[in-house]
Amino acid sequence: MSLADIVLISLYKTTFNIKSIVIEQPIGLIPEIKSIEERHFLTMDQENGIQYKRAIEIIDEIIIQ
Repeated sequence: MSLADIVLISLYKTTFNIKSIVIEQPIGLIPEIKSIEERHFLTMDQENGIQYKRAIEIIDEIIIQ
């Protein structure tokens, strides 16, 4: 993967080197990746969930790129 392949979401600023853990799953299932970076918007959204309107805003931003 090159930098050109990475989609940047300005809402979350940088996620490079964000503290995270990987939770292994049984064979055939995708591992769970959990952000543990304190006070980072991605972590807060992952823990608390996001509203439908916010999800649409994020998707729109990705599509425009």
